Amino acid sequence: MDQEDKASYELQVRPVSHKIRVTFFLEEGKLAATDEVHLQRLADAWDDVRFVLWHQLEINELLIDGQPAQYTYGLIDRGIYREVILAKAEFPQIQQQVDVTVSYVGRPFYEHGGILMATINPEIASLNPSFFPWYPQFNRSINSTADVIFVVPMGYTVVASGELVDVKTRDDDWEEWMWHTNISGERFSFAIAQYRCMSTHVDDVAVSVHFLGEHDNRMDVLFEEVKAIFTFCSERLGKYPLEKFAIAELPNSLRGAGGYGEESFIKLKLDPLKSVKSGGFAHEIAHAWVLRATHERGGLWLLESLGEYVSYLYEEATGGPDIAQNIRAFWATRYFELISEIDDYPLIDYRRSEDTNMDQYFLYYNKGPWIWHILRQVLGEDVFNEVLLEFHRRYLLKRVTVDDFHAVCEEISGEPFAWFFHEWLERPGVPILELADIAITPDEDGFVATGTVRQQGDIYQLPVEIGIQMEGQSEIRRIWIESDKTRFEFRTDKRPDELVLDPNTNLLRSPGSGESLKTTYDTGRVLPVGRGAYVIAGSDAELQVLRKAR
Repeated sequence: MDQEDKASYELQVRPVSHKIRVTFFLEEGKLAATDEVHLQRLADAWDDVRFVLWHQLEINELLIDGQPAQYTYGLIDRGIYREVILAKAEFPQIQQQVDVTVSYVGRPFYEHGGILMATINPEIASLNPSFFPWYPQFNRSINSTADVIFVVPMGYTVVASGELVDVKTRDDDWEEWMWHTNISGERFSFAIAQYRCMSTHVDDVAVSVHFLGEHDNRMDVLFEEVKAIFTFCSERLGKYPLEKFAIAELPNSLRGAGGYGEESFIKLKLDPLKSVKSGGFAHEIAHAWVLRATHERGGLWLLESLGEYVSYLYEEATGGPDIAQNIRAFWATRYFELISEIDDYPLIDYRRSEDTNMDQYFLYYNKGPWIWHILRQVLGEDVFNEVLLEFHRRYLLKRVTVDDFHAVCEEISGEPFAWFFHEWLERPGVPILELADIAITPDEDGFVATGTVRQQGDIYQLPVEIGIQMEGQSEIRRIWIESDKTRFEFRTDKRPDELVLDPNTNLLRSPGSGESLKTTYDTGRVLPVGRGAYVIAGSDAELQVLRKAR
């Protein structure tokens, strides 16, 4: 099913609320559940109604207003979602709202390319509906409420989206954990394990971290880091909008993404070999603010690239300029590695489908944050900070697009910005820049350095820094370029020994003639990034030594 067809049928109905009761048989790796969905039609009459469900979950019974209803199965999307189709003839046409009740059982287990993404086992159960629709998903672009009762063996903790309402102990060694959300009924996420917990309040928000026992010796450090990142995000993005924020650990053996962000709830994987003070934590925590971008028109850039850039801002604030420069060099190096193997493409496009190389998706994590960094330089520090605050104040917990963000940029800056989004999001590639025609001339006041910044290929409008090296000291001068050739002239007291284009790695650019990727982004083999480490190369033995040293 293509995106246009999917959008068309999703607009037909609005799920008002979910009432879910789900029992987890952890030893068997199974669940059994019933979801009663209160459904409202948005069109003039009922048409075929479709929802998606994890393809290994089998429906036992499906009712419409308490009466058995016929359904058919549609296609399986990417080996994950199975479409379930209710024909319009099953719906009472005179009613605008109905209750659809779906009872189902199965094993929500997903393995992709040998990578285990989600499972239920005796140690842990964790499913994220964005990837694993473990209950019927009707229209994920619409907010709805959800009441979920998790039935689990005693001794297990359930951490989930929304608010914990109650915990009841039954006589048969099972417990019922009751959760509720007014926001993310179509995106209800959870984790279940024998967790240990640390909690506190930060600015009247209940902050908790739920972790597995193998990390007892470093949970104090992790907890302090979570509080510091949470406070930083509150300062840069505005007040956190909910009363609760929880982090639950997933085993590192449960491979795939390093974390998943949902409303009021983040799931993270802790590698025992890596420092708990890592940029990945800030990326996922930022999703508590940066969460609800649409996937159309560059929404993934708003979602993942901004999360990555907030993580960078935290590392920059805590680690200093050298650490920040190394992170930028890492992004650039990884970007050029990717496009040597795959086609670059405009990030305004959303490309994540069965026939698309997943490496293209990772451009949002490498080229994407660079675009935020360049926007920051174009706007200036104060305006950029104001834009971030206003954007999140205005659209917090709402569905947003790049067009919404574009409008905020223009409103706050008072300048048109269509050119910026066209250059960086609507076309592939990056600037190709080089210095040329360099001349040093003495005059009565000192020296005059002249030269040209040349652009090849597509033209970009950019602030460009030029470093002037002279007698053991250096200066940075800044110019604005917007054509294929931009002349500059600098006056200095001492004779310049060398002029360097972008000495602090503040631009994502292809090397010009006489340069190489190594000289443009000379990062070495290991990048000591912030309070963690990004390791580019090295044997397993070398990595062990590096990690212990840090």
